[in-house]
Amino acid sequence: MDKKEKLKLEKYEKYLKEEAEKFRLTDEDLGNLYDCMWIMDTPKEINQDFRGTLKVNNMAKWFYDLRNRIEEIVVPEINNKKEVK
Repeated sequence: MDKKEKLKLEKYEKYLKEEAEKFRLTDEDLGNLYDCMWIMDTPKEINQDFRGTLKVNNMAKWFYDLRNRIEEIVVPEINNKKEVK
């Protein structure tokens, strides 16, 4: 990694830290994240459709909304934000 790439990575990490301080989880987020941990902790012998399980548990919309909230921060170019300065 050259000096220019390292500087860019440091700026991106600083940006993520600043955004993380602003990011808040709702009570729904906390409850659903806990449920997701149990859903994902299924034994490997059980073939599971994660998306289907979210849908059955009425968690699909919440999951994709949370993913989008996180993605907007982690990949700022998605929302036509300029590159991290």
